[in-house]
Amino acid sequence: MTDNNPANTNTSIEDNLDDGSTPEVAYRGGTLSLNSIETGNLLADDNRSATNVPTAVSNGTTNGNFVRGRPQSAPLTLGVQSGFYASKVGRLEEAVLECKKATIVEQLDGQVLGVWLLTEIDHWDHEKERLAILTDNSFLLIKYDFVSGTVREYKRINHVAVNTMQIGVFSYPEKSLVSPRDGTGVRVIWSHGRQPSFAERWNPFCGTIPWVTLTSHPLEHNNTREAENYQIDTFKGAYIQAINSWRQKQNQALSNAASSTLTIIETPIECDVFLGLSSSVHNQSRLGFYRERGGVSF
Repeated sequence: MTDNNPANTNTSIEDNLDDGSTPEVAYRGGTLSLNSIETGNLLADDNRSATNVPTAVSNGTTNGNFVRGRPQSAPLTLGVQSGFYASKVGRLEEAVLECKKATIVEQLDGQVLGVWLLTEIDHWDHEKERLAILTDNSFLLIKYDFVSGTVREYKRINHVAVNTMQIGVFSYPEKSLVSPRDGTGVRVIWSHGRQPSFAERWNPFCGTIPWVTLTSHPLEHNNTREAENYQIDTFKGAYIQAINSWRQKQNQALSNAASSTLTIIETPIECDVFLGLSSSVHNQSRLGFYRERGGVSF
């Protein structure tokens, strides 16, 4: 997913991956629920995913030349939290409604199961604010402009495409100038063994990397009713269950690659970044988030 693709483009990245836009559809109403799945509160019950389809779990080990970060992130001060547009009363609810209108196609996606505001970490270690919508059949990662109230771009990842989910703390090369990131993350992988080429890895605007890395939003410790909607752990549990439920329902019609169990790897997520000069400036300034910045908002 690249930041320079407008929301109205329709570029196919993978056969089962839609990066672009689809025709706008009307939101048909209903009760807005940010922290629970509409058919039941599934976010607080991660263990039920095992009742759908057997999930392969493997405990991996990180490369010895990598340095691990810490599992917990330090809470931001209330003053810093208030600078995020998403923290303002009603803004997150407005964003959810607008994103549903602009991106959800009921015949393609099915019903909405849950919504989160998370942080995407690209292959150059840049942090970007993203709205994540989980549905019956897919997962949509959306760049939403909280200032203008518009959808800038989005990526649709169909459940059929995902083959692996990696869960763990972040780790960086020992000689990297980047300090290891706090917190835990989730890497959703649809590569089926394909590794990015040299050109893909070294292109900061590359949109064909076959995975997406997510972690909690900086507002994860926000003392409000929306706090769970900023946390990666609640998203992780719901996403695993959604994929396994979908695989169970479609078992008879799936191809060999798609019908295999979802592989979950519990191991540190390696971020292969050495210099990281651009990401250090970008992340320390929080340029990937919509904030008030000394009278200027972007």
